[in-house]
Amino acid sequence: MNVNVRWWALPLMCLALQVNAQVNAQVNARVNGQVNAQTSAQADAQASAQADAQGSAPVDAPGSAGPNAAAAMPSTPQAATPDALPTKADVDARLDRLYGAHQPYADFLAALQKASAANDKQAIANMVHYPFSTMLAARRKVLKTPKAFLARYDDIMTPKVRAAIAAQTYETLFSNSNGLMIGSGQVWFTGKCVDATCAKPARIGISAINH
Repeated sequence: MNVNVRWWALPLMCLALQVNAQVNAQVNARVNGQVNAQTSAQADAQASAQADAQGSAPVDAPGSAGPNAAAAMPSTPQAATPDALPTKADVDARLDRLYGAHQPYADFLAALQKASAANDKQAIANMVHYPFSTMLAARRKVLKTPKAFLARYDDIMTPKVRAAIAAQTYETLFSNSNGLMIGSGQVWFTGKCVDATCAKPARIGISAINH
């Protein structure tokens, strides 16, 4: 009797197990659905907050010309303002410091330009300091007198040299302790003492010609 009852109850037990499994599956699905919904809502809220933050402070795309991109780019340096050209007063003051006077040098430049423009060979020969050293035919020559200078005048006072003399202005004269330079070095002139004491005014003359 007991054996028959146990075999008869076995199908009922199996059915109960199946029902219990189905119920558990439904409960788990319902719980998982709620958890997933909560997770999705949290993710949506975070994304919305990020979008709002980006909307208040937009990020410019690379290469764009927006205000943020402009702020990140280094500013272009402005071109340096060129120095003002020296004035006559500037040159006067410099020559006064170097040589103790400026007017004799200004007068010499004007006289040299006048003689060169007229191609006055004798006047220019008389403006040279002797002995005068220069390159002639690729050799160093020393000319000791105005007469020797005149003999080689055309080799020394070339068109290039005379053009530099004509183009020179008083305001753009370069000067240092060695003298004053005309052009890019075509002519140098300076003052030299006329006696051992240098008590008398210096004689101004041409000290070099680079032709």
